Amino acid sequence: MRWVHGVPAADVGPASRRPALWEQACAAEAWGGPAVMLLGDLHPGNILLGAGGSLAGVIDFGDVGAGDPAVDLATP
Repeated sequence: MRWVHGVPAADVGPASRRPALWEQACAAEAWGGPAVMLLGDLHPGNILLGAGGSLAGVIDFGDVGAGDPAVDLATP
């Protein structure tokens, strides 16, 4: 798996381009690394920022698990 910088769907151009982008995303390589710790509940309410806006911490580990790191990015 490789890091892909994302943008909001509205910023990728016309809706007619989105199916091609979806196909590209689906063709990405599967995670081949070891299982990693997943928060399972990653959303703005569980992210703590420092005075300068930098990441200071992450809270609420009630749903912690292990697996593909992309899982936390898919959590609404």
